[in-house]
Amino acid sequence: MVHSWARLWLKSELEKETEKAVEAFEMVASVLTRLSKQSTADWEFEQQLMPHINAVIKHISSQYLALDVTKILDKACTLGNVFNRHGQYKQAMTLYEQALAGYEKALGVDHPDTLTAVNNMASIFGNQGQYEKALE
Repeated sequence: MVHSWARLWLKSELEKETEKAVEAFEMVASVLTRLSKQSTADWEFEQQLMPHINAVIKHISSQYLALDVTKILDKACTLGNVFNRHGQYKQAMTLYEQALAGYEKALGVDHPDTLTAVNNMASIFGNQGQYEKALE
């Protein structure tokens, strides 16, 4: 439903493509933030949302995520966490890297949100058995 809604908006108002894509991005991430992530039903729901998450991300440029908009950066990390939980490390890493760049620009390298993004990236390396990279 979200995917269809985004397509309708993007076709009807091309000049507002980024604005509408960001809105869809925030909606999808907000739904995922509310899940407990503990139940099988939540995991299955995340799986069902994956195509929609990928579709929304295609319309969000890395330049937008790199802005000092911490609300968007938090949502990027939320979506990165979903990809990480489902073993889609490349997609997760891309979102974490974009969030990290934005956090560093907006909040500095020692801010807890910045360090959380670094920790998220380290968890991917750990999940892949790349322990030296995780330590870095």
